Amino acid sequence: MKEKVKGHKLYDEDTELFYQLIYENPEHPILEISGIRMQEGDPVETGKTKVGLLKVREGMKVLEICTGLGYCTHQLVKRNCIVKTIEFDSNVIEMARHTKHFKEVEEKCEIIMGDGFEVVKELAENNEKFDRILHDPPRFTRAPELYSQIFYNNVHKIMAKDGVFVHYVGNPYSKNKKRSFVPGVMERLRNAGFKKIERIGYNLVIKN
Repeated sequence: MKEKVKGHKLYDEDTELFYQLIYENPEHPILEISGIRMQEGDPVETGKTKVGLLKVREGMKVLEICTGLGYCTHQLVKRNCIVKTIEFDSNVIEMARHTKHFKEVEEKCEIIMGDGFEVVKELAENNEKFDRILHDPPRFTRAPELYSQIFYNNVHKIMAKDGVFVHYVGNPYSKNKKRSFVPGVMERLRNAGFKKIERIGYNLVIKN
């Protein structure tokens, strides 16, 4: 088992949350918030997998919901996409700035600080459209609004006709969970108007 090397740390007195970077890989740290890891496995390879499912091309307009440390964002930037990325927690962005790749992310994409639910609602109201959408939310129990019917309705409104929406759902049976929340997610996606939904690993690949 790899030794955890603890790096940059931050404590938020208002929320009483403790943030730190864990360096199992000296080049690519992962984020831990109050003892809960926000990433499992190699974050670069995971980012490549998620972005690969989007099948992006140069110049595509991409919305990422939940930036995190920006590993997926960086893969999109490297592929010369036009990227908007939404992050709710300013502390997460502060931690991301201690990674090697994040400077390029800040230089080449638009980072929107705000609640993903509200930002997507506003984008829908403004009739914005995106060729690709990547949704990498916290677990269901932490942010149920990012798995809600209203949220998926608004995602459907902002996705281009031939778009692709990749939704990370993780392993719904981990941590001794007795039943999966994914069937409910898929039902709400269909109710929103999405016609094609495919489970690939820990992600749903969704199309109109």
